[in-house]
Amino acid sequence: MKQWIRLLNAFLEEAHWLNSGHLPRAEDYLNNGIVSTGVHVVLVHAFFLLDHVNGITKETIDILDEKFPNVIYSVAKILRLSDDLEGAKVRNMSPKLEYLTSI
Repeated sequence: MKQWIRLLNAFLEEAHWLNSGHLPRAEDYLNNGIVSTGVHVVLVHAFFLLDHVNGITKETIDILDEKFPNVIYSVAKILRLSDDLEGAKVRNMSPKLEYLTSI
């Protein structure tokens, strides 16, 4: 449940930036973008659909709820950056400036 709340809050943050014309710092944009990819929601659900979930402990669930494990964080970051790079290519812009127009 916390994963969905985190995802929706990231969407709201992007909507706020767009509506207000606020230009976030690159670090803020990337940190929010990692969440707004939705990768964490998909991978956490996939984790529980695996056959060998018998050994899941409360500690494992807490780790997934409270912070992104490195593998989830890394996959989401790669997806966000590759999506921004592809968007820049489509718009025929410099990839370094893509985040300026995507929010």
